[in-house]
Amino acid sequence: MDKINGLPDDLLVKILSYVPTDIAVSTSILSKRWEFLWIWLPNLDYTSRWCRKPGDVGLRDFIHKNLPLHRAPVIESLRFHSNSPDIKPEDIRRWIEIAVSRHVHDLDIDHFSENENIFLKGKSLQELLSICPVLEDLSVYCDDYENTKELTIVVSSLLSLSLYIPDEWLLDGYWIDTPSLEYLKLEDWNSCDHLSLIKNMPKLREAYVDVKCFLPKSVIESITSVKHLTICSKDGYGDGFVFNQLEHLTLCVCRGDSPSLLGQLLKDSPNLRILEISVMEDHVDDVGISLNQPSSVPECLLSSLQIFKWPQYLGRPEDRDIADGFDDGYVFNQLKHLNLCVCKEESSNLLGQLLKDSPNLRILDISVVKDHGTDERNGMVSWNQPNFVPECLLSSLQTLLWSRYFGRQQDRDIAVYILKNACHLKTATILADTDEHDVPNLQMIKELALSLRTSVICQLVFVEYLN
Repeated sequence: MDKINGLPDDLLVKILSYVPTDIAVSTSILSKRWEFLWIWLPNLDYTSRWCRKPGDVGLRDFIHKNLPLHRAPVIESLRFHSNSPDIKPEDIRRWIEIAVSRHVHDLDIDHFSENENIFLKGKSLQELLSICPVLEDLSVYCDDYENTKELTIVVSSLLSLSLYIPDEWLLDGYWIDTPSLEYLKLEDWNSCDHLSLIKNMPKLREAYVDVKCFLPKSVIESITSVKHLTICSKDGYGDGFVFNQLEHLTLCVCRGDSPSLLGQLLKDSPNLRILEISVMEDHVDDVGISLNQPSSVPECLLSSLQIFKWPQYLGRPEDRDIADGFDDGYVFNQLKHLNLCVCKEESSNLLGQLLKDSPNLRILDISVVKDHGTDERNGMVSWNQPNFVPECLLSSLQTLLWSRYFGRQQDRDIAVYILKNACHLKTATILADTDEHDVPNLQMIKELALSLRTSVICQLVFVEYLN
């Protein structure tokens, strides 16, 4: 303890910043020197864990007493999570005012009350935000019982905004004006008609957009400058938009009209480098419809796309329609890294097709996504070899990684074919799962180790897969 006490105050405060706020506060009983060290902490985390039992007002009294005494010139973050009925909206507003006076950068308020709302009228939130001149990170999560009809967020300093709109909220609309914003997460699950006005986001670089109904024009206009877009929405968004800066697209295909949105985004993203097709967490994968192929091959498929991932490929007719679209004159000239889940019946056909259409592929990652079924009824069927060896195997493929290799006949056929024809293969790493289909590890090793390898420099590595 004497050695620690010998350290300067600045260093002790930095050490305290690595532990939860309530633990940092508890050090105040160690000695007179430690009594007030914690009030210099730049990050404050007040949660309901402070309360010992329902109805305990200890947390409320503690914040009332000590927050006004806080000495840090800048509060980097203030986090308050509680469902205590003893904490009133006016308490929270007072604490926020104090934090703002300390130039708070990150404000996270999560308070549940059955009887009262922090924001008593539509403009209360914006009135609060208007006194936050350096606020950089804001998360707004609205509940179904909100009585606010309009939501306004105008903050010139804001860099990151997360906004959740629930389904049952009777909302007239929301207006967002954040000229410095770099990251936007918009989850608008409201199926009722409402206005969505978003403007002035020239610096936006990443957006996560999950909209239950159709994409409003103002939302599309605000995200055309992004480099990374994750999106789920009904149907398309109209003509006249170009995503010139978009390099990484993750599209949720849980809805029937998702293929239409995919086709439009491919057409409007000429510099796309990474395409990932997936289903967002907590989304239900609906029965899809066929892809209406664009009248011409999208520019990104001809010149820029390098990585294509479809970790949750189900092999349904609508999925095959999307995949088959890439077979109809589409070539992934820039595709360098392919990650494909082979848990479904049609996976082997999709693999063969993508190998054929990716002449410059360098890394092939075959896997089975965690929690995906791999039973014989639903699993990948036998491999139909291409009529000719794909160009990527002859000239560019250097790395093969197969996670959860089961050693079934269809698995062996694919692995042996690649080893036999990949002329420039440097490494083939096989993570053997011997339990799934009761194929002994030694048998797997022998079958592949004794197979023909065209590349004389290829190293075959076996690793036991651990669940």
